[in-house]
Amino acid sequence: MGMFSKWKSAPVEARMSDSLRERMQAAAKAPFAFAQYHPGEGEMIGYSDYSYWGSTFRAFLKNRVALTLFCVLLALLLFTFIQPYLPGQKDPILIHNDQWGLPLNNIPPSKEFWFGTNSIGQDLWARIWAGTRTSLFIGFSVALVEAVVGILVGYVRKLDFFFTELYNVLDNIPQTLLLILISYVLKPGVSTIIFALSLTGWLGMARFIRNQIIIIRDRDYNL
Repeated sequence: MGMFSKWKSAPVEARMSDSLRERMQAAAKAPFAFAQYHPGEGEMIGYSDYSYWGSTFRAFLKNRVALTLFCVLLALLLFTFIQPYLPGQKDPILIHNDQWGLPLNNIPPSKEFWFGTNSIGQDLWARIWAGTRTSLFIGFSVALVEAVVGILVGYVRKLDFFFTELYNVLDNIPQTLLLILISYVLKPGVSTIIFALSLTGWLGMARFIRNQIIIIRDRDYNL
């Protein structure tokens, strides 16, 4: 007990070995090393190779379910446009008749007609993909018109009064009623559908763009 008390009362440096003492002294001097000053590097700005789209793409590739569904969707889109050029495909408008001149209506699926025929003898397989191409064309066309018109109208400040009055008028009219009126006035067709859907579809885009411009315009870094 007496020997332990004498060892405990000895100085800390006396209890350390020479190698441990040297390591502690070297570690104490390391944080206080002088940094070199370079005037050219002091004028350089910070740089980061971070990319928003790059990080988003890497996160998307890690999600196997989303990647699989994206590949399936991409394959369907590609097949929609290359389907008419494949061998053995039929015209979606052509009416198929038998040897007596009667239409092959309501034929069940077979090797010749993969999905069968409709009530007037048209191939359902060809008509499904033709309808898919028409729907995609209408969707992309309406989205393009809404984006272009909505961004232009929402960006121009002088159109605020006109846009506000037009929005108050068209927003109070039910869209279904407006589409019915346009279908009665104009000739039925794909162009009529695109015009009817784009007539009021750009209002939401223009309102969103205008609100974002006003919000960003009044931020501190712009003021």
